[in-house]
Amino acid sequence: MPSLLKKLASPALDPYRPLLEAFLASDYGALMQYALANLKPAYFHPSPIHGQRHNERVLLYGMLLARHERFSMRDAQLLSDACVYHDIGRVNDCVDDYHGERSSAKLPEVLDLTGDELRIVQAMTEAHSKDDRIMDDILRKWDVPDLPRSRILARALKDADGLDRVRLDLLDPRYLRFPYSRTLIPLAWAMVK
Repeated sequence: MPSLLKKLASPALDPYRPLLEAFLASDYGALMQYALANLKPAYFHPSPIHGQRHNERVLLYGMLLARHERFSMRDAQLLSDACVYHDIGRVNDCVDDYHGERSSAKLPEVLDLTGDELRIVQAMTEAHSKDDRIMDDILRKWDVPDLPRSRILARALKDADGLDRVRLDLLDPRYLRFPYSRTLIPLAWAMVK
């Protein structure tokens, strides 16, 4: 059983049990469990900071956000892929504005996506490590077919990744883009205790 599912079953998360049970019973929860069952751990940065457990938590937050925002299942799948593999280009745990670009370059060998969908996930992944002010430039660089849709997905990835900054005690809620993301902060803290 992946470590995330063990953590979700722990009594420490009982205050969040109604939310978690409803989520796990949903299509978004099923999508998360499918992603966990099909992880490719060889691609993860071998680190307790940016490794597999980080990516699993980012997946959880991404799918909770996708459910709340009522993303289509196709968009939730794209977000899931980006959440799981957004850090595969990391070479260390330092601040690195270019790890998203390196991760994007590796995605074709990891994901079973092509064309527009692959470019959307690559654009999201590159944008997650860059300043929001240049997000649209990055999305245009990848020639995504629907800029507003891709922007929402990229913002969701940034929030999902941002929520896990609690593990470093570096989360600033002002930088979260979706109001719902702020409501997940207590859960994010509980996940790393």
